[in-house]
Amino acid sequence: MAQRYSSTKAGLEASLFLFSNFYQKKDLNSAQKYLSIYKKHTKSYFNPIVNYAEGKLLEEKKEFNKAISFYEKSLKKFKPLDHYLYLDIARLFEKQGDLQKAKKYYQTFLSEFPQSEFVALVKYKLSKLNNKTN
Repeated sequence: MAQRYSSTKAGLEASLFLFSNFYQKKDLNSAQKYLSIYKKHTKSYFNPIVNYAEGKLLEEKKEFNKAISFYEKSLKKFKPLDHYLYLDIARLFEKQGDLQKAKKYYQTFLSEFPQSEFVALVKYKLSKLNNKTN
């Protein structure tokens, strides 16, 4: 259904469902296939969501720089995602050892989302990063 009716609302919903299902099962090639179908037939205002999903796939494939690039494309374009994007970008920079960039994104997260449920975690992360860089 997702492929045959890919340009219909039902086909797009099926593509998203299948993407999510295959992503959770770590079948990244199939997940990519259905994300591509979705991407091909959606309006441009969905691009930040598609970029976020693309970043998640790349992250699973250990292609961290490419994942960061997709996450950065989505920043400030779909506000509900920004909360996660800053954390994901910071985490990937930290994983790669670029502690200054990780700190920058964690600090930006704190200034943008001071009421977030993740504030304590981010402050802890920053404390650990500050200890490593001093």
